Amino acid sequence: MQLEQRDASGPVLVQLAFRSDDAAWGEQRELTYAELDAGILEFTCFILPVHLSIGGVELLDCPYMNPPIAGWTPLPILGVARGMPDSIDAAWREGSSKWEGTELPLWLSFVRVDDDIEVISPCRHRRARAPYTLLHTACAGFAAHVRDVLTHEFPELLHHDQLAAWFAGDDGA
Repeated sequence: MQLEQRDASGPVLVQLAFRSDDAAWGEQRELTYAELDAGILEFTCFILPVHLSIGGVELLDCPYMNPPIAGWTPLPILGVARGMPDSIDAAWREGSSKWEGTELPLWLSFVRVDDDIEVISPCRHRRARAPYTLLHTACAGFAAHVRDVLTHEFPELLHHDQLAAWFAGDDGA
């Protein structure tokens, strides 16, 4: 998902995406996900390279990938799709919040600044700011894409005890 918004200070570009191909799903297709706990699915399954940049500032690049890909970090895409929008919304309501990715030393802090959300990557010593509505829309688009790809690859997720509503798009996401 790539969104651009222009304001008085110029364009702000938000990019939130993941990479997948048939090779990425190889061993993952051998598992049955319908009976796994939602927490396991969100934090340990469907790990693919994820990219987040705001105004050209890379916020998720990771030296742990082999081979390293600038701007991309392996993360559980379901956890990103379900957790990051909640963290952004919490920052909007409460002033700040934190999103934790995985066991990697990676997390993002979100701070409300007027009509914007400032995204801070403490482990990368970077920060960038975007209008809340733009960031919220990018996260919603990312979540919809994750939902579409995962239910295409693993249709049984539509019947998951804890996540069926989310996968069906019936939870307000």
